[in-house]
Amino acid sequence: MKSTRFARKLVGIASLLGVSAGLVACGAESGDPSGIGQSSQALHGNAPVVGSLAANALGANQGADHFAQCTVKDSVTNTLYLVMAGGHTSLGTVTDRILFRTPAGSWAQAQSGGVDVKLSVARSHSAVIQSADLTKCIVLGGEDLSGNAKTAIETITVANGAWSKATSNLASARSRAKAEACASGIILFGGFDNAASPKVLNSIEASDGFPGTFTTATNTLVTRREEYALAKNIGDNRLVVAGGYDGTNPLDTIEVITNTVTSNRCVPTSTRLNVSTKVLSNPVFGNVAFPTGNSNEIAIMAGSDGSAEPVDIDLVTLNTTPANSTVAVDSETLDEGVYEPALVRVPDSGNPDAFMLIGGAKVVTAPQTFTTSTTLGTLAQQYQSGFSLLSDTLNTPRYAGPQAASLLSGTVYAPSGIDDFSPSTTWALSMEPIAP
Repeated sequence: MKSTRFARKLVGIASLLGVSAGLVACGAESGDPSGIGQSSQALHGNAPVVGSLAANALGANQGADHFAQCTVKDSVTNTLYLVMAGGHTSLGTVTDRILFRTPAGSWAQAQSGGVDVKLSVARSHSAVIQSADLTKCIVLGGEDLSGNAKTAIETITVANGAWSKATSNLASARSRAKAEACASGIILFGGFDNAASPKVLNSIEASDGFPGTFTTATNTLVTRREEYALAKNIGDNRLVVAGGYDGTNPLDTIEVITNTVTSNRCVPTSTRLNVSTKVLSNPVFGNVAFPTGNSNEIAIMAGSDGSAEPVDIDLVTLNTTPANSTVAVDSETLDEGVYEPALVRVPDSGNPDAFMLIGGAKVVTAPQTFTTSTTLGTLAQQYQSGFSLLSDTLNTPRYAGPQAASLLSGTVYAPSGIDDFSPSTTWALSMEPIAP
């Protein structure tokens, strides 16, 4: 079915925010720790509808990109908050702040007893994952301003309005990686560390809880990669890692990871699909992936090939024998090719879930390399297997990184982030609510 682009449709902010706090929500790239629950709204045939929120309490020049964003539920009051942790700021620094807001409120610094609660290490480009009950937002690794990766983990919680963080560590320092739920724990692949040699990693580590204790797996990825796409198959612990950057070139290769489980921890084995016949349509980095809802099918899209941002959507169908998995090109294409769009899952009651890609960057020549020719993604693009890709125009084109969007009570909140690459980089101070 041919893609359809929809003109911007603005709605009253009250109608976007008038939602119950009882629905279960999911943060960007948070995977499916043990099931995300139901949405009260059917998505079939509906284009996303963009609204706007006023400038928030970050203050002048205090926006950020590549922060970790998620939804956190107060374990006592059940209040749902948007949370933003760390990030690279428009002051040319990385920050340790943990900020929160309700949709109708403004950003405020997380505190407990009047004392600021902050990340133990200032950093950006962290991986982020949520517990299934939304009471934990787990921020994993990341990097400092020089690109040196960190091992720090923060588990962010709130009880009766008092914020707290528990600290632990990854087995290895890494940034620009992605995390997924696996068995009763978390699994993390590859990534980047400017202080390592080589800088792009192929190691895998897994934990025995949320976050639990991380250990390095015996097996590795077949190919070193950062800024890759990662998705978990529905119903089991198989994962797909696709594309990315090996330190020199964009990648078109795909790896299928199967897992056995020992002491609640996934033990991965990676199989790279045939490099001549089973590859992505384009070698790309900064791409994203998610399960379509069709049996054993993963959709992979977006990213940059170093000169442009392709619009093709590739579909991987998993086989019980990983090497026999297949790759096909979807008849759909993106309405706008973008590098590192913010990605969020939008549960759809009784139907395959939809996924929304928000903003991104265009004309990106290498990971985290932006020039005066770099421009911004302008759309919220919603993809659901078997139906048209539907899109709506953002009020403010923006780019913040793939982990920077949240679903809260049926409304997606688009990230803050870079809103101008030329002539100088500035940062947006607003968020945009999007009704699926």
